[in-house]
This record gives sequence, C-alpha cells and structure tokens, in this order.
Amino acid sequence: MNYVLAGYTIVFVTLALYSLQMVKRGRDLSRQLPEQERRFLD
Repeated sequence: MNYVLAGYTIVFVTLALYSLQMVKRGRDLSRQLPEQERRFLD
C-alpha cells in the first residue's frame, strides 16, 4: 500500500514544481515587456 502513497506523492510534488516553474517564468516574461504592451494590466 505504500506504493500508492508514493505514487500520489510523486504526482503532487511534480505538479507543484511545474506550477511554480510556470509562475516564475510568467513573471520573468512579464518584466521584459514594456508597460505599454502589458495588456493584462488594462
């Protein structure tokens, strides 16, 4: 039964790390845009 817990742990940790990486990448990319082109702030 420990393999089930290990499987869920691996999946959730992987998803969490991927999500954090995507948020960081999005923030880095948004800093590169000039303010006039930041449409999401309108």
